[in-house]
Amino acid sequence: MVQAKVLHQGRQIENLDLSYAGQTNVFAARFNVPVVAKDYEVLDVVVTASQSDAPNYGVHRRTFKLTPG
Repeated sequence: MVQAKVLHQGRQIENLDLSYAGQTNVFAARFNVPVVAKDYEVLDVVVTASQSDAPNYGVHRRTFKLTPG
């Protein structure tokens, strides 16, 4: 199971189930980026992956700096 939490300015805005994207270790999902009110707002994406039949678990966090468009 691969899931992602999307946080904007530290507040969770999405909880996503990621689907297999056709390549080994590549998963995908879509979400809307929130309206950005000021320079350098922070969007964090935290991905967790687990395998129920084995003791495999992983976490990765990526931080994006947003600017108004």
